[in-house]
Amino acid sequence: MQTSIPPEITNGLSSLRRRIRWIQLIRGLLKTASVVLIGLLAIVALDFFLAPLPSWARTTLFFGDYCVGACSGYFYCKIALNQDLACKTCAVARGT
Repeated sequence: MQTSIPPEITNGLSSLRRRIRWIQLIRGLLKTASVVLIGLLAIVALDFFLAPLPSWARTTLFFGDYCVGACSGYFYCKIALNQDLACKTCAVARGT
């Protein structure tokens, strides 16, 4: 026997669902930023230890880091936002 959920609970759960989605998006963006920053750190380290890198190598590494960052951003955010957030899941998380 299924009963309808009262609007007070539904509104609270939709607010919680919206906040969880926002946190998931922020986590995906932070993971992307860490991948990009680690790539830039690797470029700077290579330039320091193999001083100086030719400009074509520096450009290739930079665009490679840019492509890896764009791909990781797409996948991290896509994975984070594709998770199912049912009302039951939010209710369990909230302890209702």
